[in-house]
Amino acid sequence: MKVLFLALVGIAFVAAEESCPAFGEWLPWTNTCVWLAGDDGKVSLKPMRQAFVDACAIPLDINAMKDPALFSDTQFPSRCGYCSAKMRCQKRPMSGECFPINMEHQVCENFKDVCDMPMVPTMNNCRWNLAMEMVKQCVSRPDLPDWKREAFIKYGSMAPETNCVEKDGRCKCCCHPYQPNADATACEKVQDPPQCLEFGQYNDWSQCLWYPMEDMRKKFQEHCAIDAPTDITPPPSASPIPEGMTVPEKCGFCSFKVRCRKRDAQNKPACFPVEADKKVCGPDDCPTCGNVCSMSLLPENEKMKKPDGTADRCYYPQMLMQRVESQAKPVIGQIKNYWRKRGMLHLLKNIPLGKCVEKADGCKCCCHPYEPNEDGSECVLKEYCKTPEDLGMQIKIEA
Repeated sequence: MKVLFLALVGIAFVAAEESCPAFGEWLPWTNTCVWLAGDDGKVSLKPMRQAFVDACAIPLDINAMKDPALFSDTQFPSRCGYCSAKMRCQKRPMSGECFPINMEHQVCENFKDVCDMPMVPTMNNCRWNLAMEMVKQCVSRPDLPDWKREAFIKYGSMAPETNCVEKDGRCKCCCHPYQPNADATACEKVQDPPQCLEFGQYNDWSQCLWYPMEDMRKKFQEHCAIDAPTDITPPPSASPIPEGMTVPEKCGFCSFKVRCRKRDAQNKPACFPVEADKKVCGPDDCPTCGNVCSMSLLPENEKMKKPDGTADRCYYPQMLMQRVESQAKPVIGQIKNYWRKRGMLHLLKNIPLGKCVEKADGCKCCCHPYEPNEDGSECVLKEYCKTPEDLGMQIKIEA
């Protein structure tokens, strides 16, 4: 879990350049296993931030950093599911593009009981991986240089991933490479990892992908040279855009670029052949990419309600997500191998997730890691995605 925090605060990195100074000795492991809840049992990133500050001996005011509003009053169980970890830190002097901190984590094996967790707030499902993915994708913003993003992503890829099932209105979860057993009473290890070749180098960034979804999928597939699997029945063709939606020019930080790296997986079905990286398109990519998306109000739908119970007429994000699920679920359901399914899900996580607010003249929408401001006039970076530098903090690293 410590890596999830690193992706949030934006200050733990490592550079591969040989010209960078060497790291110092490893500092001691943290005394406690890092977990996503505070002393009151409520979901919070504060304990992980504090553990990072302590492990690396960095003077940093973590109280200025926000938690995702999604988690505000959600209660978590105590450490469980092979999901908590200890961490330790190496440091070196700050120098150009050489990140000054290197981290290492170690899963706490003694907290192995299945996590009995609530449904994800507002989603009313057990997709805790999706909620955590939104935190990790805070680094997809266009103003971060690639060398900094790559360091974030490297650490983010090490973060534990939850495998959850729903049972009696609760989520029973374990962290990869563990999953709940058949009756969700214990965490069991999944199949042993396949012996796969390493991925090659990333290709160049694609053009900025944009709706309709079918066009986005096609250009993604072409840029990454992804061949359609021969042993999976593709979903039926979808209509170009969902009913009631008119596609505007690229906007809302919802358009994005991808780059891919591949490996030879011939005769190894468990070895997923491609891995993708995503970066949101901003004002430097196209004139309208960073503007708020202005959309018309949708027809009232009894299933789409605001938190106060009134009708939500800006349910574009939910409508698009349902559309993606209707296309992806039949395909994912045909994949039986755990590792192959995991590879496919990692591709699907690149689909943009938006937030819309209703105003007198329609819906104002932006995509993660941005959201509409209070009056819907512009897209602003989400508070919990802000780095210490964004908050005006000066960080001094002493090796």
